[in-house]
Amino acid sequence: MFKNSFKNFRENDKVLKSTNDEFIDNSTVYDESLDLITKKSEVIGENEPVLQQKGQVKHEKVPISGNASTISTHEVTSEKVISEEKPVQKATEKLKEYKLFYKDKFQNCKNIDEVLDIYVKHTEYDDLLNELRLRYVSMYLFNRALTKNKLGIEDIKSLLRRRLISGYKDENTYNIPELIDSNYETNHQSNSTNKLDNIKQFYIPVFAGKRNINDILKAYVDATDSNELFNELNLRYLSMHFFNLGITRDEWSINQIKYSLYGFINPEFKAEEITLDDGIVNEKLYLELGAYLEESIQMRSGPDINMDELLLSVFSNYGMEVIEQDFFLGILLRLIKDMNLPKIETESNDFKSYLKQRILNIKDIQYWESDEEKIYICEVFFMGRYIRIKTESFDRAIANLEEGPIYVDATLLNNYLFSVYINGTSFIANSRDKDKILNYFDYVNDDILIDVNEKVKMITEEIRIVPQELIEIIENFLNMLPLSIFLNIESYIAFEHLISFRSFISKLFLDSDSEQRDSIVDKLKEDADLYNDIKSFIDGTYKKLVKIAGKYINIPEEYHSIVVWKLIRESSIQFMSNYWSNEYGIYFKEDTQIADLDEYVDLYCRCIDIPTKNVVTVGLFTYYLMGKGMFLEDINGNFVKCNIYLIDKILQKDEELEIEIFEKRLTNSQIQQGVIYSINDVDLMNGHEFESFISLLFTKMGYMTKVTRGSGDQGLDVMAEKNDVRIGIQVKCYSDKVTNKAVQEISAALSYYNCNKGMVITNNYFTDSALELAESNNIVLWDRDILKRKMEEIFIEF
Repeated sequence: MFKNSFKNFRENDKVLKSTNDEFIDNSTVYDESLDLITKKSEVIGENEPVLQQKGQVKHEKVPISGNASTISTHEVTSEKVISEEKPVQKATEKLKEYKLFYKDKFQNCKNIDEVLDIYVKHTEYDDLLNELRLRYVSMYLFNRALTKNKLGIEDIKSLLRRRLISGYKDENTYNIPELIDSNYETNHQSNSTNKLDNIKQFYIPVFAGKRNINDILKAYVDATDSNELFNELNLRYLSMHFFNLGITRDEWSINQIKYSLYGFINPEFKAEEITLDDGIVNEKLYLELGAYLEESIQMRSGPDINMDELLLSVFSNYGMEVIEQDFFLGILLRLIKDMNLPKIETESNDFKSYLKQRILNIKDIQYWESDEEKIYICEVFFMGRYIRIKTESFDRAIANLEEGPIYVDATLLNNYLFSVYINGTSFIANSRDKDKILNYFDYVNDDILIDVNEKVKMITEEIRIVPQELIEIIENFLNMLPLSIFLNIESYIAFEHLISFRSFISKLFLDSDSEQRDSIVDKLKEDADLYNDIKSFIDGTYKKLVKIAGKYINIPEEYHSIVVWKLIRESSIQFMSNYWSNEYGIYFKEDTQIADLDEYVDLYCRCIDIPTKNVVTVGLFTYYLMGKGMFLEDINGNFVKCNIYLIDKILQKDEELEIEIFEKRLTNSQIQQGVIYSINDVDLMNGHEFESFISLLFTKMGYMTKVTRGSGDQGLDVMAEKNDVRIGIQVKCYSDKVTNKAVQEISAALSYYNCNKGMVITNNYFTDSALELAESNNIVLWDRDILKRKMEEIFIEF
């Protein structure tokens, strides 16, 4: 339905031979791309402030975990791996307990050494190396920015042991040798260094030419004796080798290497021969992954859990490689169930396919940081509405939470690079990565639009079946509507903007289009009174109505307002038509004989008793014609479109009438004698002469008239009556503009003389306050231009 609006992207059929030469070191700025993106920012920047103003794009700094693990595909039964006691919940409770205990004690610590000193001071001997306690220490250090990355448990143990060696010589404090194993003695460290050198020399030819984890691990397994596969020094060298090749961002821990290596072991190799027990591996993963999920949930700013956001956090932390690890996915699914997280709409055996389809991962893409005006080389993860950007400097989550499809555009910067813009976030990508992103968001937007159309159907059906009681409430409410808001097209569009600007779905039910609402934003910024009047009505009367209507509406509360607004518009057609008939129906007695819109407009423009260019009058006339079904079928229920169409027709008819009058003057034989009265003649009249002249003018127009001279005229100078309609007229032959006092006087005199309508006629013009008061009191004003036109039209016949 809306998909085509988000395509039309320019494509580039040139594929780069290699991406290695396109990118630079993370710490520097890509000069050529910076120049290009700066030029492009004039285009990109147009949308960014609007998006930020609307609050639709959320940027959030998130932690970079140093515990990313690649897990093996070794299968174990769920009964053996995970007990039904949900240990993750116990671990979470313990973490909260440790947080309460240590938080105040760590409060004044300024560096990692002070934190470890306080930890040792306030922790029992037997609990010093408790892994959950150390996990909290790691979290605290990272959250307080005392470490760049989260430290692993083994890293904390190592620091703690070294701290005990160097900082606590008092044997009475702790029996230190029992906490420190011999691996940390100085002479052993020297031996370890020599052994690492020997290991390096052995594996250099083994790993030659191999550039990815799978090939290197396979070569390692093939070249290493089975009883040495999990030797810690061997694994430490593997970690260093991965990091030096740039395969991993950080040196992996021993456990991470073990987990990754496990999947490459010969299937006939027995688990009991490995130092790492199956059950322990999986139980640790269950606890570790559960704690990570719990921590990620607690870091959320909102109350609701979005599984796309949560899963993206997991795979950006543990690495996309774990999507291939069946038992990792099995444990993740089990945790989703045990933690009562929102259900994933897929079967467990389809979970891997679901994730591969939902997550897009691109490495070595350039990210434009608009605040710093810098480009960073990054790894980016996309999942639905969420983006995760990882650089050496930061790990950032971006949420595109505005309803409706995600806007994506790609623009060619040079022969091989594209600027890719995603709802306010910009990347620089080669042709291949650009195509991946565009294809991915085609898929995402298709999914979003399915949901959008379902909600549109739900709202449409709810509008159709609302009970009669609510319709009656709406009809009664119409009597309280401020006509200045709902008949003035600018105010009408502003109202629609203010009740819907945060909801893509609500906008689909409005009369105005996006271009009209965007234009009105500037008007609201300039006209504070207009904004305040409409906002006050929305926050007061309208919100009360929506709240009452909620008792009768059976869809989510966020859509109650748009249902109410749709019902108001449907009921307004009959209500406003009746209002028009009561005010001006006397002039359209024979409208049953009128065949089309043009005839109505002609009659309207020729009626001197109707303020034809008054916005309220035109608005009422619009509803009247909508009720008659006089507009084109595709716009007849849309006030904005009908009102604009009618205004164009009225202006066109006015122009035709002016030409018609001018033509009569040119062809009339009396033209040589001149017009009996001109506007200049009126300027020379005194007050009484002007009253008599207006009486004569209305007599020529078919009215019976009476001049009410004297001090007791109550502000009414001339009465004119025709077709049972009595008009009270005040005339002002002034050299200055007429003020609102004249409008006040005629308004007060109408009831005294039992008049149906009131008019003020002048040879000059009216002040703004007079125009506003006349509009609100339904007083017709004739200024110099209207009077001159009527004189030329009436007296041309003499």
